[in-house]
Amino acid sequence: MIAVPDTGGQFSTWNNQEQFIYRGRPLELHYQTEPPHGDFIYSLSLSLDGANYRLPLWIYGRSLFFFGTSCLLAESVPVGHISDLKSVVIDLSFPRYALLDSWYHQPRMTDQGLLLTRFYGGAPLLLTPSTPFTWHKFK
Repeated sequence: MIAVPDTGGQFSTWNNQEQFIYRGRPLELHYQTEPPHGDFIYSLSLSLDGANYRLPLWIYGRSLFFFGTSCLLAESVPVGHISDLKSVVIDLSFPRYALLDSWYHQPRMTDQGLLLTRFYGGAPLLLTPSTPFTWHKFK
């Protein structure tokens, strides 16, 4: 189990199964597949209040960024796929997620919030506590 400091930060994993705990919120990653370039892709499950929830997306095990009171930023793909990457914000306090409009990388905490850079160029995105997300529920 990887205990993420309360300050958050970036982590990566290439294990068949991995557990993280961030601010008392546990999540598990389960290996699903591996694309030709070698990164592992996982399903994510979250345990809250005695119930188990599964993210209806797969996520890459690289560049997992924990931030805020209970959030995880990850690179996601549709279940059963290895491409069509988009970044996703996962709220570990509630079984919900917000799919972002692009694939962002190199997240960096600033005084204003979490600054994200688009992988393919374009305007950066600044995530703050007041950023309006379209939340979707886990399954």
